Amino acid sequence: MKVIEAVELFAILKDLKLSGMETSDRLKVIKNLQALREVVDKYNADLDLAKERLKPDDYDGLVMKMLESNEAVAAGGSRTVSDLEITSFNKMNEQFNRDLKAVQIGVYDKDKRLFEGGMNNEQVDVKIESLTELAFDKLVDANKDVPAGALAVLFDKMVK
Repeated sequence: MKVIEAVELFAILKDLKLSGMETSDRLKVIKNLQALREVVDKYNADLDLAKERLKPDDYDGLVMKMLESNEAVAAGGSRTVSDLEITSFNKMNEQFNRDLKAVQIGVYDKDKRLFEGGMNNEQVDVKIESLTELAFDKLVDANKDVPAGALAVLFDKMVK
């Protein structure tokens, strides 16, 4: 399983209601959450480290300056930054976001027509406990507000 698939599955599982399910099936979901949490915690820590290393000098100070200017305008005052500062910040911010995205999804290989080398595509060995279709139906019944796309991910990764 790819890291991003584990992150996505965890995000869906963590908010599910487990009422109506058999105890053994609830335990499977909980075990899956535990296994996936390790991957998600490492991914988040790695992403935070990448953000810190990619952040331009005085980035946080510039963000605060822009926020203060926006607050001044919202309060009925005038901007406290120049057009040049805004343009400079926007360019810096766009480059930072591009660099961070490259760390996450990798670089595009035109010959292979896919992204390679990003954190999201790393393979992880996570043991996922499977549910039966009947158990999945009970899970769906308890979670009527979950979007169909999320349910499709759950079905694909957990039902065997």
